[in-house]
Amino acid sequence: MENQILLLFSLFSLIFFNSANSVCVPRNLSDLDVFDHTPSTSSSPKSNPLPSQPSQNSFPSSPQPSPAAADPSHTSEQPGFIAGAVKDSINGILGAVGSAVGGMAAGASPRPEIQKICEKTDYPLLCTSALNPVFNGNTDPLNVIELLIKSASQQTKSAQGTLSQKASAPGLDQKTAAAYADCKDIYDEALDNLQEALDAIASKDIPTIQTMLSAAISDFSSCDDGFTGQPDPDAKGVSPMAATGENLMNMVDNILAIANAIP
Repeated sequence: MENQILLLFSLFSLIFFNSANSVCVPRNLSDLDVFDHTPSTSSSPKSNPLPSQPSQNSFPSSPQPSPAAADPSHTSEQPGFIAGAVKDSINGILGAVGSAVGGMAAGASPRPEIQKICEKTDYPLLCTSALNPVFNGNTDPLNVIELLIKSASQQTKSAQGTLSQKASAPGLDQKTAAAYADCKDIYDEALDNLQEALDAIASKDIPTIQTMLSAAISDFSSCDDGFTGQPDPDAKGVSPMAATGENLMNMVDNILAIANAIP
């Protein structure tokens, strides 16, 4: 009986050992097979692509997503493209603004020939500010006189508009209103004198130009006389047109100086 039990135990052990080998050996062989067929990391990716980098055709049955979602480079490159475009636009705008500012700065600076003309006058800064915007490049004294007379006439007309507004202001006393009206009439006379000086340029009548310019200066001065002793919002007895009249007188005085310098 004991021999039978021992035989059965031996048979059972043999069966168990063979079963274990039949299960374990294939796994060990499978592991060895994997290592044997794993491509070397030093091999060329063209002949042996790495398993971790499958081609896009590895799963042909999978639905293809949209290009914006499937291509990660699209989302990564798009912000860079936009940033580059914005940068180029900003650079272009800054360049255009820089050119415009440089052009304005160059235009605001008086040209040497203008400075040479105006340095002969008593008010050179006023001369350059009046001549610089209208200067046409012709330095002939009569041409310069024509340009400056037209500028002075325009300033006189602007002053007349101010006079009309002040004369019609509500609550203005009768004497001051009359002084504004008289001043406007005097400015009309100044415009007539400036026009006669302008007309004399064609015939190069220098004496007439000088006479008419001197008369215009007297007209601007006479405007202030009507306000002497009259009530004024700023200072009693001071003409409210004093600054305007002085500026116009100085402008015409500069023109007269240029005319006097003509041989």
